[in-house]
Amino acid sequence: MVSNTAVVLLSVGCLLTMPALAFAQDDLMAKARQQFEPIPTAAPELPGNAATPEGLRKDEQVDGEGSREQV
Repeated sequence: MVSNTAVVLLSVGCLLTMPALAFAQDDLMAKARQQFEPIPTAAPELPGNAATPEGLRKDEQVDGEGSREQV
């Protein structure tokens, strides 16, 4: 049978480590929030990469697909 002293020491040890575990979890969440951001709803504009009719035609030629119906 386990002695009362052992039970008390284990209980006190658990109580003392609980706040440290909570702090570690908060620290981990803070690091994750810094590293990961929500996915944006729209793609960002790239400098010097504006959508022009000429550029869209080039895309159609490369892809073989376009917004126009294929006859």
